[in-house]
Amino acid sequence: MPDEWMVRVEGREYGPVDLETLREWKNEGRLIRSNELCRIGEDRWVLAAEFPEIFADELPPAAPPDLIVRSPNVAGNFSRDDSHLSRRLLALS
Repeated sequence: MPDEWMVRVEGREYGPVDLETLREWKNEGRLIRSNELCRIGEDRWVLAAEFPEIFADELPPAAPPDLIVRSPNVAGNFSRDDSHLSRRLLALS
């Protein structure tokens, strides 16, 4: 049996409904992130925003990893000592 949920909107409760109906309501604008959801048989209400199954398309993209770019040395290998770049930049200024 699929999970069923109750939805609380401004103190009024609707349901029980299944996950597919919750997605439909979200697409229709009837379910928003600040509404509360409670699984049937449980007492805990949580914000709809906490359900990636429903609001995954609104999650911000993951931050890119920090990258360290090193310049290649004469042999084409990457050097841990880029002090020569600092000296060249100082000489140009």
